[in-house]
Amino acid sequence: MKTNIIIVSSFLLAGIFAVAAPPQVTGVTAAQQGGSKLVNVSYNLVLDTDQTAFVELWFSHNNGLTYPIHCSSLEGNHGSGVSAGSKTTVWDAGTDWDGQFTSSGKIRVIATYGDQPSGYDGGVSGQGDADLVTVPWDVYW
Repeated sequence: MKTNIIIVSSFLLAGIFAVAAPPQVTGVTAAQQGGSKLVNVSYNLVLDTDQTAFVELWFSHNNGLTYPIHCSSLEGNHGSGVSAGSKTTVWDAGTDWDGQFTSSGKIRVIATYGDQPSGYDGGVSGQGDADLVTVPWDVYW
């Protein structure tokens, strides 16, 4: 009986430690290209071995209180199938947020395993993953 309990306990503990670590987004920077409404976004993506992630970007015009603008006009490393490493993408703010101005904008990069978005809806900042990184917008934005 003791042997069965030890074996079952061992499998349960192994299962707990086999859970994949969530994707990590670090080193996010965002800078507007001079004379345009294009924004260069760079970030590092850390994933488990042989994994890819779905990457999405959100914009806050109110210093990170909410992120109501889903950045959908993107070129580069975003969407499904993004692998680990140093990544860049360009956001066309003129398409997603034209005719607007803020001096307190922030970009949020969300990465989730799989090929589907995270389900984040742009609400309060605390709704997102604790590992999400936000950075101040370019001072000229």
